[in-house]
Amino acid sequence: LKQLLLESGPRAFLQHDLGGSDKVALRAPVNLVLGGVAGAIAQTASYPLDVTRRRMQLAVLTPHADQYSGCIQTLRTVYRTDGVRNGLYRGISVNYLRVVPQVA
Repeated sequence: LKQLLLESGPRAFLQHDLGGSDKVALRAPVNLVLGGVAGAIAQTASYPLDVTRRRMQLAVLTPHADQYSGCIQTLRTVYRTDGVRNGLYRGISVNYLRVVPQVA
């Protein structure tokens, strides 16, 4: 996306090097937005594994610890009991509020 904007994006997104060279860079607000989008995409891809890790860590405190004995088993259990939205991605909106500004 960054390369596409550099090659064919509107001139409002670009700034030229002040040293007189032909180098072109993206303006700071564009870089912030692209960084935030990249962070959100990465977080969306990795969040189910974070949920799995937390469930496995807390499983030792519950009587159903055998349901969370491994990564694949934990993913299956969470998917079957809570689904995708309320299980694998529960709490991701709050996590976006933390991660997006951090990586922008």
